[in-house]
Amino acid sequence: MKFAATSSKVRISGRVLREKNIAYFGYSGSFVEFTYTGTFVKAQINSKSYVSGDSNFDTWVAVFVNGADEPYARFRLEEGTQEYELYHAEKEEETTVRLMKMSEAAFGSFGILSFETDDPHGAKPSRELQHRIEFIGDSITCGYGNEGVANVDVFRTGQENLVKGYAILTAKALKAEYQLISWSGIGIISNWVEETVNEPNEEILMPTLYSYIDKRTSEAWNFTKWKYAGAFEPDLIVINIGTNDASYVRNIPEREQAFATQYYAFLKQVRSCNPEADILCILGVMDQRLCEQIEEAVNRFAQEQNDQKVFFHMLRQQQAEDGLGTDDHPSALTHMKLSQELTDVINQGNFLRGKENIVN
Repeated sequence: MKFAATSSKVRISGRVLREKNIAYFGYSGSFVEFTYTGTFVKAQINSKSYVSGDSNFDTWVAVFVNGADEPYARFRLEEGTQEYELYHAEKEEETTVRLMKMSEAAFGSFGILSFETDDPHGAKPSRELQHRIEFIGDSITCGYGNEGVANVDVFRTGQENLVKGYAILTAKALKAEYQLISWSGIGIISNWVEETVNEPNEEILMPTLYSYIDKRTSEAWNFTKWKYAGAFEPDLIVINIGTNDASYVRNIPEREQAFATQYYAFLKQVRSCNPEADILCILGVMDQRLCEQIEEAVNRFAQEQNDQKVFFHMLRQQQAEDGLGTDDHPSALTHMKLSQELTDVINQGNFLRGKENIVN
C-alpha cells in the first residue's frame, strides 16, 4: 500500500515543511517514523543539492529500525526523484522505521513523495516521548566532521554523524524528543570569518534563521517564506551559539558589547516563541572567548525580564588527546563527553521535571 507522509500515517519530527502532502526535510536530525506489519518499506524521494557538482556536499540520510541506536542503513540521496528500499525482512513482522536526515540544511534537502509497504493498512505513527528539547546551534550541533580527522580530511557531509553528536546523545540519555535548528558557520552578529577580515559576515544569522520553519529549504523549493509558528513546544531549549562570532569579535571591547546586546535580543526572541520553556545557554567546547559576555547577558536578562528560567553553563574545552575532527571540530569522543556533561547539568538543574516519559 502506498501512502503519503501525513500525520494519519507517520510521525514527523523537526521543522519540516509540508506542501501538497509532501514533507520536505532540511534540518539535521529531522525525521519521519512509523510502524507497519509486513516485509518491506520503500520510499519515493525527491532530493535537491544546493552545491552542484561536488559530492562532498551530498544529502545523506539514515534508516533506524525498532529504536536501534545504530542505523540499519546510511546512504546518500541521488539528485532528483528516486525510489529507495529502506528496509527488508525475511518474514512478516511488526517493524518501526525511522528515516532521518543526517546532513545539514545548508547543503541540501529532500521531499518524501510517498512510502510503500506490504501492510494493507499502510502504517501508523510511532509513539512520542513526552520530554522535548530544542537545540539551537552551529556546526558543533550539526556534528560537523565528527567522523573526520583534523589536518587529514576535508569537510564532507558524509562525515556528519548526528547519532554520535552531543545533541542526540543528550536527548537519548534524557529520554527526550529533540529538534535541531543548526547551521555550520552561523553566529549572532557574525558568521565565521578569517582572521584578516574586519567586517562581520551577516549572511543568514541565527536570529533571522530562527523565525522561519526552514528558510533555506523554503527558498530552494520556491515556497512561500513560512514563518515559524511554534508547533514544537520544548520543555528545554539549549542554545550553543557564539563560537563563530568569536572569530570576528576577537576580544575587541566594542564588538564584545555588540555581541552581548544582540545575544540579549535573541534571548527575547526565543522567549517570545517559547514562553514556558527553560533556556540553557552553553558555550566553550571549541572557543571560550565569549563565555563571559553570554553569562552577563543571561544574568541581565534574568534580572531585567524577571525570568528565572534562563541559565548559562560554560563547557569544558575539547582536549587534543580526545582527537580532533575535520577543521579542528569536536571528535565523536568529545561529543560523547560533552553529552555526559550536558546531561548532568540538565539533571542537576531539574529542567525536565514533572513529566511522564511516554505519550500513549
